[in-house]
Amino acid sequence: MTKTTPRANVPGLLPSLLLFGFLLTPLISAAQSVRVPEGTDIKLEAISFFNPELYRPGSTYDFRVERDVVIDGKVVIARGTVVPALVRRLEDPDFIGEPGFVELTFKSVKAVDRQWIPLRNAIFKIEGKSRKKTSLLLSLLSDLFFFLKGEPAYIEPGTQIIIATEDTVMIKID
Repeated sequence: MTKTTPRANVPGLLPSLLLFGFLLTPLISAAQSVRVPEGTDIKLEAISFFNPELYRPGSTYDFRVERDVVIDGKVVIARGTVVPALVRRLEDPDFIGEPGFVELTFKSVKAVDRQWIPLRNAIFKIEGKSRKKTSLLLSLLSDLFFFLKGEPAYIEPGTQIIIATEDTVMIKID
């Protein structure tokens, strides 16, 4: 009696492997990379009311992305993403009608792949209302009006600013 060794059905195996690879390819290549160029604008809006009495330099104040940032038809930064601003400097109103102001900086924003994209180190200065003219005009009547102060720097919800990306970054899109 001769022993025969079982053989694999090679001609039938190749088409099965090709079919399996063909079906698996969309799953593997589903994630695409999108290039977010340096200088891409992002429109932000203030989420809540900013009262300078409640903040100090070093504290954070939140903005959110107003609308999706879309590149090549793909969303790279989603609408509603929270972007913290660092309160860099805060000044109270001063005499002779000088307004108060706040300086804000932004470090980064989170992309749809949860990667942090660095933002340009711009300083945004928001001033309160000046009363300098009123103070100077009324000081002609009385020296007491020299002590009239300007208004603090309040930020209303919905206040919009535009920031930009610092570097070119590759984002993975599912």
